[in-house]
Amino acid sequence: MADESAVPVLVAAVREKDTGMRRNALKALKPYRQQAWPLIEDMIAKGKVPEELVPSIRDFLVSGAITKWRMIGIFEN
Repeated sequence: MADESAVPVLVAAVREKDTGMRRNALKALKPYRQQAWPLIEDMIAKGKVPEELVPSIRDFLVSGAITKWRMIGIFEN
């Protein structure tokens, strides 16, 4: 479990395209939501977070769950 000093590192991991890493960082940030959200909003405003990740990050930190998943394509057998 992360402590308060890990918030900047976890916030930086939120912008990763690796879904697993991003999800783990968001889970670890949940207890520190009040501290983390302003830092994340600042990164979003500065364009440091890819636009396609913003809705899922916002949903996770606001509601606590990712409500909308995106399919990356059709997988053939």
